[in-house]
Amino acid sequence: GWPCYGKNIIYELAKAFKEDPKRVEFLDERSRSILLEYTSVFVKDPQASQDEYVQYLKRFLKKLGEVGKCIIVGRGANFVIPPGDALRVRLVGRPEGWKEAVMGRYGLSEDEVERTLEEWDREQREFVKKFFGADVTDPRHYDLVLNLDFYNWDRASELILEAYRRKFPSVSIAD
Repeated sequence: GWPCYGKNIIYELAKAFKEDPKRVEFLDERSRSILLEYTSVFVKDPQASQDEYVQYLKRFLKKLGEVGKCIIVGRGANFVIPPGDALRVRLVGRPEGWKEAVMGRYGLSEDEVERTLEEWDREQREFVKKFFGADVTDPRHYDLVLNLDFYNWDRASELILEAYRRKFPSVSIAD
């Protein structure tokens, strides 16, 4: 299997910044208020901001795209890596479908999950709009949009692999 990068990108960036991952996580995929934007978030560099984090994130994503043969979950990768170099996939579905997974993973109540999902969606939309100038929900930014209300994870994986094989017929997935 290929390496998968999602939240662990935060830890890679934290190492590069020589910073506590919790401080870097604070900046990740969140659109913060003006006050927080200009407040110090790194102990060693009082000028560090979410803008700087995003610039570093973009460089990191470009490097991953150049290396290839990896899976990147979120982080605006589809707005950084050229469309011809990646299969850009968006998974969607009714909030009810995501609730159970989030409740089980984080041990939250149904009300907490509902608020959390709404907040995550809003923050992701704001983050992408602010730093990539795009609408994360616009299907034109993706090669494949799958509605998980109609596909289980195994079937969704099969469809993604088939789309990859068709887009990149000369690349072996087995490597």
